[in-house]
Amino acid sequence: MVNRLFWIPKLKITTLFLCYFLIGWVCVGCQSQPKHPNIFENPVCEPPCWENITPDVTIKQNVINTLSTLSIIDQPITESHAGMLAGVDSFVRFTLYGDPYLSGQIDFVDDKVSTITLGGSTGLSLQQAIEKFGVPQSVYVDREGEYTAVTFLLPQSGIVFDYTTWAQKRFPPWADAPSWTYSEIRPEVEINFISYFAPNQYKSLLDSGELTIGGFPGPNVLEKRLYPWNGYGSMNKYLPPSNP
Repeated sequence: MVNRLFWIPKLKITTLFLCYFLIGWVCVGCQSQPKHPNIFENPVCEPPCWENITPDVTIKQNVINTLSTLSIIDQPITESHAGMLAGVDSFVRFTLYGDPYLSGQIDFVDDKVSTITLGGSTGLSLQQAIEKFGVPQSVYVDREGEYTAVTFLLPQSGIVFDYTTWAQKRFPPWADAPSWTYSEIRPEVEINFISYFAPNQYKSLLDSGELTIGGFPGPNVLEKRLYPWNGYGSMNKYLPPSNP
């Protein structure tokens, strides 16, 4: 059975899933993690393609066939109908390299790939993600009490990457996340999710909430909450004046 402690569908975060996510990180601190190559090194195709799976091009059956033959994918994969996931017809979930804390999800709309998301122990800091994927065009910060999620969007490249304060590694594992993660964006913060999508689908995916993590304020509000990337530092420059 697929371990889902480290999988949170983008935007559909519930209190229960957040609890599982935090418990998962506690488990990470209590046991050694499997050693494996970084999944973002030496790609077989350039993003937003991944393992020859391309958003808005590859059909569902071809995805299933591909995943079933990849040695990096733990078998069997899990196929499900979308259910509560608005705007998605179905999806597949999987873990990689025998690491229960490194997971993937591929969403389908009209039998074609909509988004590819890889998450958990990505092994990438924010600075490494920027060096690998490019400088983000815009940033979305969702702050809900002690929970903060930050999404970095590269619409022309078909890439977004995110992190949450809840998912940052900490020592001891039951300790709070570093205090600065609630107020600053630093290069060393760990990226928790990377998603690929077809650039021509950016607007529809953004409006549906599929590209951001955290609470979804609705498409009209969300667009106003996207701030141009202005480097590291205080989160306040990426928040409206009433929500510093």
